[in-house]
Amino acid sequence: DIWSLAGSTEENWRMVLEGSTGHSGAFGRQVSLTRQSADSIETSNLLEALEQQAGDEAILLQGEGVFIDGQENRFLALEFSDGAYHHRDESTYYERSQLLNLARNGRLVLTLTGRVGKNVGYDDPQPAIWPQSHIGTQTRNVDLPFLTDELTLTFNARHVTDGASVFVNGKRIEADVRCAGGSLPFCEEELLRVSLAALPETGGLHFLQLKNASGLFSNDMMFFVEQQLAPSRQGNLIESGGTFSNEFNDHWNTVELVTDSISVVSGEVLVAVRRQSVDPWRAQLSHSIMVQEGQTYTICYEAKAEGPRVMTAYVDSNLDDYRNLSGGQFTANLLASSQSYSHTFEATGTDLRARVAFNFAQSALDVTIDNIGVYEGHACGSPDP
Repeated sequence: DIWSLAGSTEENWRMVLEGSTGHSGAFGRQVSLTRQSADSIETSNLLEALEQQAGDEAILLQGEGVFIDGQENRFLALEFSDGAYHHRDESTYYERSQLLNLARNGRLVLTLTGRVGKNVGYDDPQPAIWPQSHIGTQTRNVDLPFLTDELTLTFNARHVTDGASVFVNGKRIEADVRCAGGSLPFCEEELLRVSLAALPETGGLHFLQLKNASGLFSNDMMFFVEQQLAPSRQGNLIESGGTFSNEFNDHWNTVELVTDSISVVSGEVLVAVRRQSVDPWRAQLSHSIMVQEGQTYTICYEAKAEGPRVMTAYVDSNLDDYRNLSGGQFTANLLASSQSYSHTFEATGTDLRARVAFNFAQSALDVTIDNIGVYEGHACGSPDP
């Protein structure tokens, strides 16, 4: 869930599962070329994916099979490089179309396998990368690296060797890898600097991996690009959703210093305020969201109270400094009947672990709130997750 709350996707999570073991997701994948498989879509798709990974040097794509020539069968061992399939012990090579044509005509049976390079043994440990801090630091707030205007990222790394390649979101890119001080693989204070040749196509969160030459991949590390806006996010940015059934989702947080309770009653949140406070946050409901500087957002909700009173809604930077990111707090004048409220603002900063918050301790009158949402743009949408 933490990946979703940070604005990531199922696709990126699958990349984490496949990539952080040190191997490409294509490692161990196979495709066989036979008379029956040569024209199938599955074969074409697998070949395309394996060749792309081999071209990025994420895997070593090798094949073994039999060349059938009349009554005589000849063993074949190939390796993909420079866009073609080369004999491992000869200078001759085949294009993909030639192999498929031979298989289609029953003259070739070949199995291609995604393998690793030679530098994967005991003396070649998996690279590790992490945001600047001690590798063993335990913290609720991880300060992800942000790409600078000079297109550089600085972070900690270990076991990265000279000639390492850079992958962003699973694809190899042009980039320079060097120590902030010292020389690879022994950087001073384990600080590494990666300089990208170009901006990623979109802003927002991205995943970075390094791969040693003929060796293993590092773990994935998220970084953020704020030089341009992230891709548009549709729907409610509150990943838990803003509708309530029998209880709170684990990601909703409450402050109940001056309340009898903040609980879900009949599908709505009931804030039972015990007493008024000069600190309105002493009765509070909040949820993590991610915001980017310059992006327009709208907070939407429905609320009512026991009688006329006010409450406030806003976005801030969460623990530990609670810096306001919505240009101030928005005041809603509540009535005894439920009303719809919305507040539109432009985020004054980028924060990957910001929160939307609602304060209720301005009055001792109880409040009911429901259908909460934060949306990109100027309009409200469905509060469902």
